[in-house]
Amino acid sequence: MQVSKRNFARIFVRFGGFPLSYCDVAAHAEVSTQTVQKYLKDLEERGLVAVVSKRPLKFTLSDAAVKDLELPITA
Repeated sequence: MQVSKRNFARIFVRFGGFPLSYCDVAAHAEVSTQTVQKYLKDLEERGLVAVVSKRPLKFTLSDAAVKDLELPITA
Protein backbone atom coordinates (compact mmCIF):
# COMPACT_ATOMS: atom_id res chain seq x y z
CA MET A 1 0.00 0.00 0.00
CA GLN A 2 1.28 3.43 -0.85
CA VAL A 3 1.72 5.46 2.31
CA SER A 4 -0.41 8.58 2.30
CA LYS A 5 -2.69 10.33 4.72
CA ARG A 6 -5.66 9.48 2.52
CA ASN A 7 -4.74 5.78 2.63
CA PHE A 8 -4.45 5.95 6.41
CA ALA A 9 -7.93 7.49 6.54
CA ARG A 10 -9.28 4.72 4.30
CA ILE A 11 -8.11 2.15 6.86
CA PHE A 12 -10.50 3.72 9.39
CA VAL A 13 -13.30 3.63 6.82
CA ARG A 14 -12.63 -0.05 6.15
CA PHE A 15 -13.32 -0.73 9.82
CA GLY A 16 -16.54 1.26 9.85
CA GLY A 17 -15.12 4.11 11.86
CA PHE A 18 -14.28 1.92 14.86
CA PRO A 19 -11.35 3.14 16.99
CA LEU A 20 -7.96 1.76 15.94
CA SER A 21 -4.59 1.62 17.69
CA TYR A 22 -1.19 2.35 16.17
CA CYS A 23 -0.63 -1.40 15.83
CA ASP A 24 -3.98 -1.92 14.08
CA VAL A 25 -3.21 0.77 11.52
CA ALA A 26 0.40 -0.39 11.05
CA ALA A 27 -0.71 -3.96 10.35
CA HIS A 28 -3.21 -2.91 7.71
CA ALA A 29 -0.98 -0.27 6.11
CA GLU A 30 2.00 -2.63 6.16
CA VAL A 31 4.26 0.03 7.66
CA SER A 32 6.04 0.45 11.00
CA THR A 33 4.30 1.79 14.08
CA GLN A 34 6.76 4.72 13.96
CA THR A 35 5.44 5.67 10.52
CA VAL A 36 1.88 5.37 11.79
CA GLN A 37 2.67 7.56 14.80
CA LYS A 38 4.07 10.24 12.51
CA TYR A 39 1.06 10.25 10.18
CA LEU A 40 -1.56 10.01 12.93
CA LYS A 41 0.08 12.82 14.90
CA ASP A 42 -0.10 15.03 11.82
CA LEU A 43 -3.70 14.01 11.13
CA GLU A 44 -4.61 14.71 14.77
CA GLU A 45 -3.00 18.17 14.64
CA ARG A 46 -5.04 18.92 11.52
CA GLY A 47 -8.22 17.74 13.25
CA LEU A 48 -8.75 14.77 10.94
CA VAL A 49 -8.44 12.05 13.58
CA ALA A 50 -9.34 12.18 17.25
CA VAL A 51 -8.09 10.26 20.26
CA VAL A 52 -10.98 8.26 21.69
CA SER A 53 -9.05 6.23 24.27
CA LYS A 54 -5.81 6.93 26.14
CA ARG A 55 -5.21 3.38 27.38
CA PRO A 56 -4.84 1.79 24.99
CA LEU A 57 -4.32 4.79 22.71
CA LYS A 58 -6.92 4.59 19.94
CA PHE A 59 -7.97 6.93 17.19
CA THR A 60 -11.00 7.42 15.00
CA LEU A 61 -11.75 9.68 12.06
CA SER A 62 -13.24 13.04 12.88
CA ASP A 63 -16.36 14.32 11.14
CA ALA A 64 -14.12 16.90 9.46
CA ALA A 65 -12.01 14.11 7.93
CA VAL A 66 -15.00 12.32 6.50
CA LYS A 67 -16.21 15.56 4.92
CA ASP A 68 -12.76 16.86 3.85
CA LEU A 69 -11.59 13.60 2.29
CA GLU A 70 -15.04 12.77 0.88
CA LEU A 71 -14.95 9.29 2.41
CA PRO A 72 -18.03 7.07 2.51
CA ILE A 73 -18.36 6.14 6.17
CA THR A 74 -21.45 4.91 7.94
CA ALA A 75 -20.68 5.08 11.64
